[in-house]
Amino acid sequence: MTSVGLQNSRNAPAPGGSKPSGALPKWLEWQGQGGTSGWRFLVHQRDGLGARLSCLINALALARRTGGTVELDWPPMTAGDPASHAMGSVSEIFAPAFVERHRGPGAPKGLSGVAELGAVRDAIQCGKPPPQGVVAVRAHWRSIGHEMPQFWTGQEYRALCRAAFDSIAFVPALEAARRKAAALPLPARAVGVHLRAGDVIYGDYRTDARMVTKAISYPVAEAIVAQERAARHPVILFGEDRAFMAHLAKRHAAKPIADMVELAAMSKLERAIFEITLMTRLQRLHAGQSAFAGTAALAGPVQLAPSNGGLEPDEIVSLIRTRLAADAVAREVAISGRQTAFACRVALRFDRISTAAKLEPGERLALIDLALRHDAFNAHLHIVRAAHCYAEADPEAADAALAQAAVVAPSKDLRAVLRDATQGHGDAAGLDLRTGLEAAAAAGRPMAAFVLAVLDTEKDRALAASRAQIFLAGRPSHLACLEHHVGALAGTGPAPVD
Repeated sequence: MTSVGLQNSRNAPAPGGSKPSGALPKWLEWQGQGGTSGWRFLVHQRDGLGARLSCLINALALARRTGGTVELDWPPMTAGDPASHAMGSVSEIFAPAFVERHRGPGAPKGLSGVAELGAVRDAIQCGKPPPQGVVAVRAHWRSIGHEMPQFWTGQEYRALCRAAFDSIAFVPALEAARRKAAALPLPARAVGVHLRAGDVIYGDYRTDARMVTKAISYPVAEAIVAQERAARHPVILFGEDRAFMAHLAKRHAAKPIADMVELAAMSKLERAIFEITLMTRLQRLHAGQSAFAGTAALAGPVQLAPSNGGLEPDEIVSLIRTRLAADAVAREVAISGRQTAFACRVALRFDRISTAAKLEPGERLALIDLALRHDAFNAHLHIVRAAHCYAEADPEAADAALAQAAVVAPSKDLRAVLRDATQGHGDAAGLDLRTGLEAAAAAGRPMAAFVLAVLDTEKDRALAASRAQIFLAGRPSHLACLEHHVGALAGTGPAPVD
């Protein structure tokens, strides 16, 4: 593998299409010309394009400052749904010369000898070579400027990241998308709102408790747009929910990017690079906790706004409940059922972490049932309802909710969804659910025993199968579809897949 080859920033197009001029500051000069320091930064991510590009930007910035090298490792995407992401092979994304420059032997098996940045940052900051046994350092997608205060200032880190993004050589179609975004006229003081929806609200991510923070709920999004417009900021909308964006455009004079440029002719990858580049040019960007927006903040001067507009948890809960009640009366057609279900989940999540007054049990149940009304085939929501019923000492209702979760969940997903719910992420119940399951199973509740069987399959398959048979005994015929779960537990069918 050769040394990292960042192109000269004097000739690289800066975000927004302008070109920097004059000599580079001393701290931005690459220290690795003519040799390397021994530091090897590995770009190894299994998430989507945003996380991978952020990882690459950080790796290039680190290599430029240390005189190290960067290696592209591009494993298949496993953290997420490839169908809803812009993704491709390295040859579909990067120019051949860039791929060749950063080609290497690949990640060691099991990432043996690959250190996380936190384990070696002191050595990097002190200018030392890699510790013995460390063959590479895996770059991370998050912003790392604050993690190494002795290595660079915040200003230096951001400048290095911008130079790194400019140095990435994409294939011609993606370069054209980047140039198009850099040249697109933008109003002064424009603010962006990233309304992620495709996977988190409408796709498979909606069954994952951890993903509830990755998008902005529609009541909060509209409040943000209204506030920015009141401050006379032009608002640019990014996202997939055309009906909701059209609603915001009509009510608040916000501007979907589809009204600014022809998107239909772009591939998913072209649109991703176009949107990231356009986001870099904004004054401020509102987004969920998504790597896509984070990439734009690394690649350009745009500032990420505080999450959820800086609202406190109890304010978010109150705002969502007020808006849901109003929309129930007005029957706003621009708001889809899935948007409503997601807003309910966000309210439940922030009610859990709020230090202010909590929702009454009946109010929480009303939110859960409203979400289920609009997303009945979401196994995660049925599990959330079961956890609520256990907390309210209603094991029979909890059993019924868990049965519905098992009915609607594919066999390969059931164990993963249940395990996710017991770990306490997002709007899930965590240890409270596990405690309720164990108490109910001990009291002879069949569905609780069945769920524990699914969760504990690896521990004792025979016990798991017997518990499952207890559940099936005497159950209504419409639940016969659960036999495929039992077969997996007993070893007569395919094993559950994580």
